[in-house]
Amino acid sequence: MEPTPEQMERAVAALVPYVQAWNLALNPEDLHELAGAVLTHFDSDATFEEIDAAERARIEEVARQQAEMRRAFLDQ
Repeated sequence: MEPTPEQMERAVAALVPYVQAWNLALNPEDLHELAGAVLTHFDSDATFEEIDAAERARIEEVARQQAEMRRAFLDQ
């Protein structure tokens, strides 16, 4: 089940103090991806291997989307 927008905002808010305290170089989009991954899988029946595979695929998809956006921006 996909997290609700409120769940996402609460999860991101919970992550911000750690990002700041540990000086992590994460942007808001990164925080949303991390929060979404945790919330999506916290109560799932997926195996650890399935969770790992799903998130690695998601990371590749996000990277592909970001590269497309950069190319489109540079082509303007």
